[in-house]
Formats: sequence, structure tokens, C-alpha cells
Amino acid sequence: MPGLISYVILGYMMAMVLVCSDCKEKPTFQNNLQDIKKFIELEKIKRKIKNNINIREFTGNRTISDLVPTEYPPMSRPVLIISEHADSQDCMLFPLTKANVTAEEVLVQVDLWVYIKVNKMKRKETKRNNRKKNGRRLKIAATSERQKLSILSVRVKKSKWHKLQLPLSLIQTSLVSPDKNLILCLTCSRCNKRYKLVLMCKDSSVGKNSNKRPARKMSDTKTHWPFIVLHMKSQMF
Repeated sequence: MPGLISYVILGYMMAMVLVCSDCKEKPTFQNNLQDIKKFIELEKIKRKIKNNINIREFTGNRTISDLVPTEYPPMSRPVLIISEHADSQDCMLFPLTKANVTAEEVLVQVDLWVYIKVNKMKRKETKRNNRKKNGRRLKIAATSERQKLSILSVRVKKSKWHKLQLPLSLIQTSLVSPDKNLILCLTCSRCNKRYKLVLMCKDSSVGKNSNKRPARKMSDTKTHWPFIVLHMKSQMF
């Protein structure tokens, strides 16, 4: 495509030169100036065409890195697994049986997504904390069997999703296990009544003491429960 455009523009310029050679009048400074202006206009058209079709203008000699792409397009398949109830209050169970991983696929990346909710302050608290508008720095840690897997330190200003990257060996081991279940526990330092890490908890109101106020309620909606994303890549690519 770039070579074809260059040939078209070059042919147009040669035609202009032939037309000028057939002219009976001798070339003057004014004619040369007009030719230069036409050449500049052609260069502008050429540059505009290249920009429209995303062709980069090369300067100097081309290198191997210019001819061969350094990064290949991602061919991974994301698999989303939502957390389920676990025995512990701050832990979650992820059933990896729902991943439907085939033998031709390889795990390339694992991401854990958690939601931090920032509640609105009351009027008295707002007057007291007018100067504190930079949010609050929180430290979130993901553990499995008392082993720290990932730590995220982030400054939170508003309710938002945050990502923690998990080691591949943990998921690979869980996929080979008989039950294929992954249990993760989350802790948040410096979280308080306003800054909360949304976790799924069992509703303690169900049972004998149903009239009693539960010590901890279930999170607002299931859409804010933690989930993991498995990025699977086919071995064919």
C-alpha cells in the first residue's frame, strides 16, 4: 500500500514535469516558485493519506525492530469466577470447577478484584474533615493457608474496584487438587466505618436467634463480591 501511493504521487509529479517541458515559454523564477508550491501541496496530501491509513514515516535506515513486531496481539480467554461462602468470616471460596479449562489452554495470568466502598460522611464529620480531601491510604493483603500471596497499597478517595495479581502456581495447584477449590482470605489495614472492603459474609440472623440483630450483615449486592479472572491462552498461538 505505501509503495503504491508513492508510485501514484511520483507519476503525477512526472506528468507535471512533462507538461512543463512541452511549454514554449522558458522557465522563470515565477514558474519555479509555482512548481515548488505544487510540490509542497503534494507532500501535504501524501502525509495526510499516510496518517489516515496509519503509516509511519521512516527516517534513515530501517532496523529489524521496525520490520518485525515486538509484541504479539493477546489471544487469551478471560474466565470469571465469583466468590462463594467459606467457613471463615474474612475468607472466600472460589470453585475452579466452573473455569472449564481445556488441555490445550495454559494459564498466563490471575487477577483478584476487590471492591472498596467509601461511605458518605455525616455533617459533623464533614466539617471536621474538610482539610482531608486526599482520601485514605489502605493496605490490602490476600493470603492462603497463612501465606501472603499479594499486597496492594493504594490511596482510596471514592468507591472503586481494585486489582491484586495472584501467583500462577497457586491456581495451578488448585486446578490439580481433587476438589478444585481455592480459598483466599483478605485483610485490610486502616479500614474503618467509612472505608470498607466489601466481603461476602454469612447472614447470622438465619437460625435460632433470628430475632436478634446480626453481628455482621451480608454485603450490599452480589455485584460487589470479590472475584478472580483467569487469563487462559491456547497453546496453538
